[in-house]
Amino acid sequence: TEDALYQYLKEQVVARNSQITVSVPIEINNKIGPVSAMTSAQEYTESCTGQEGDALKYGGVGYSVSTRSYTGATRVTYTYYMNYFSTAEQEKQLTSAVTCALASLNLNGKTDVEKVIAIHNYICDHVDYDYDGLSDSTNTVKYTAYGALCNGKAVCNGYAVLFYRMCKDAGLSVRIIPGTANGGAHAWNIVKCDDKYYQMDVTFGDPIFQENETGETLPHDLVNYEYLCCTDEEIFTDHQQDDFVPYPVCDSNDLEYYRINGLYYETFDENEIYEKMKAGIEQGQEMFAIRFSENAVYEVAKEKIIDNLIPQAAQFLVAFRQLEEVKYTYAVDGRKRIIMIFWYS
Repeated sequence: TEDALYQYLKEQVVARNSQITVSVPIEINNKIGPVSAMTSAQEYTESCTGQEGDALKYGGVGYSVSTRSYTGATRVTYTYYMNYFSTAEQEKQLTSAVTCALASLNLNGKTDVEKVIAIHNYICDHVDYDYDGLSDSTNTVKYTAYGALCNGKAVCNGYAVLFYRMCKDAGLSVRIIPGTANGGAHAWNIVKCDDKYYQMDVTFGDPIFQENETGETLPHDLVNYEYLCCTDEEIFTDHQQDDFVPYPVCDSNDLEYYRINGLYYETFDENEIYEKMKAGIEQGQEMFAIRFSENAVYEVAKEKIIDNLIPQAAQFLVAFRQLEEVKYTYAVDGRKRIIMIFWYS
């Protein structure tokens, strides 16, 4: 049957076999052909594993194919000559590494959003953007989940495939989204939490990537949460997804980082925000970030926070930790109306 053909091809590709030969009935060949058969083998379904579906479609699988049959024959032989960005041995190592990573996160009993945040933060903490390999066309492993998790370096595609793999293995519904960001080719994810879908860009959560993109000096152990569980409207300010696949609509902002952490403001209250900054310092936080709903409020708040609140909070930090001095830097994002402060003590 067609489904049996798709399943066989899928299993062979997951196993990273370099040559795949299969004999199909002439009726199936006339209906779908070898290219459509391989495409269908890589299609996403809710039931597919983290090694299947989008992990194959966007994980670096290429091929050429030849067909053979004879006059009057009832079957056609397909021979696929495969090439992959990762080897069978590397995929085996990846499976072991993903299992260990998920075990370390202790996700049993956690909610969907708790799982998503844990996986997002784990990747940001353990993967660096591979700027060194960016221009090396022979370095295809940078596009893979193996490169991300086992080598600790990848480009956006590797981040997205790894997030897909870990989420799938953790029982979450997730997709890989191809498109562009800031004018260049890019890949990210959509993930389902409970009954709602959210946009996710783990690459943009990596402080090393953000530092290179913005030119700001940022602590490398801190995570950027701007692209964690956000809406289509929010992510489309600098992302554009390809439209050849109908992806789920992401229109809920109830899990947006600043909202769920009480850092989203529709008005500017100087005393309230200063108390929030002090509370973060008392909790040992090395970053304080805040977001505003409207540009007008943001512009007023930005001036007050930079001129008044940051110096006051720095003095509080010196006294609280009994330091001789403290250094800090800050970053502002006018498009998203976000102000971030980083403390160095």
